[in-house]
Amino acid sequence: PVATPACKTAVDRANTMLAVAVKLRRELAEYSRIMSDPSTRNLSGREVVEKSAPSLQAGSSDSARFDQALADYRQVVDQCKLRTP
Repeated sequence: PVATPACKTAVDRANTMLAVAVKLRRELAEYSRIMSDPSTRNLSGREVVEKSAPSLQAGSSDSARFDQALADYRQVVDQCKLRTP
């Protein structure tokens, strides 16, 4: 079987979505590491926010990118069919 153009597009979009998900997972892991670090307990609330802000901002951005990538994928996935060459 040969993939239709819609299938190829769906795979490309799924790859994009997964790449964003991997980045998002990395940002969440960094945030978790910061929040579970015992030295964080000695920081003021403002210092904790400043320390975790970069990973939260990146995670927020990646979350929005993931949502868009998922929407793009859903636009074509139902049209994906294999055909005999």
